[in-house]
Amino acid sequence: DKATKKVEINVQAAPGRTPPSPNTSRVTHLNNIFRLTPLANGLIDWEITLDVDMGLFYPLANLSMPEYLFKDLSYHKKLVLTEKYQKARLISVEEPGSPPQALTSSLQESL
Repeated sequence: DKATKKVEINVQAAPGRTPPSPNTSRVTHLNNIFRLTPLANGLIDWEITLDVDMGLFYPLANLSMPEYLFKDLSYHKKLVLTEKYQKARLISVEEPGSPPQALTSSLQESL
C-alpha cells in the first residue's frame, strides 16, 4: 500500500506446480499471510496468519507450531539484516521522492 507502506505477503501451496518426485512429500494446504506495517516510532508491526495442514495429528501440530514459528522468525530476522537484503529494492515498493528502479538480476535470483 503506497499510502501506508504496509506490505502483505501471501504464501500459498502449489503442489501441482512441479511434477512429483520420489521420496518427497508436498504441502497441499497452505495459505500463510505476513503483514508488515510501519509504525510511527520506526518499528514494524509484523502480523502472521498461518493456515497450513502439515499432515500431522492436530494436537501434535498445535504443540509444535509455536517452536517452529519462533525458529522461522529468528531465521527471517537474521536474513533481512544481511547486506544483500538491506540494500535490496523491490519494484512494488517505492519510496517517496525516489525514481522507480528496475529489479536487478541479483535480487531476482534471490526471490
